[in-house]
Amino acid sequence: MKRTVLVFVLSFFSFVSYAGVVELAQGVDIHSVNGEKIKNAEDIQLVNGQNQLVLSFGGKLIESGKKEHYSAPPYVVVATLDSSSKTKIKLNSKRLSTITKNVKSGTDIFEITQKGKDVSTTQEILPPADTFLPYSNIEKLVKEYNQERGLIFESGTIRELQKELDQVQAKPVVDVKAKAESEASLQLKIWYSRATEEERKDFQRWMIEQQ
Repeated sequence: MKRTVLVFVLSFFSFVSYAGVVELAQGVDIHSVNGEKIKNAEDIQLVNGQNQLVLSFGGKLIESGKKEHYSAPPYVVVATLDSSSKTKIKLNSKRLSTITKNVKSGTDIFEITQKGKDVSTTQEILPPADTFLPYSNIEKLVKEYNQERGLIFESGTIRELQKELDQVQAKPVVDVKAKAESEASLQLKIWYSRATEEERKDFQRWMIEQQ
């Protein structure tokens, strides 16, 4: 009996190593990093600074002394990381009741550590598709998630262009799902909103010359 319990504990906390940089606990999958789909282990490339990771879990958890299989929906996780340090990712609990409760309330289920210390994260369930199989195409959902929010990844910083534009224009946040603008469009609006009256006139003259 003791041996069986020991084997389970070791298997639950065993890690699958990816490129010597990211280690995922058993059952944890990583689908994309900073908007880029992860196909193979060597595809994982973290940057110094903010990283967006899309993670999910499918495996066995403990409940009333028994192991039960559970699949958690994908989470969009943002963490500020040191790309030169080993990154370990696992669930923040091995109890089924805890994880299901957190998923139901939309709270954190993943724990990320570097150099033995917990890394602060923000975690959000990836909005599902309105289909029979809501997560059958995670790559598409991640692309839509980032596009709707105008997210771009710049040298360790994740910028939310739609929010920047709303702040610059001092207008209420609009429903970006109604119309997902391109990165270029949002950038142009941000810079135009920040420009002085003379700079806007110069820009308008330049636009006329380009036609």
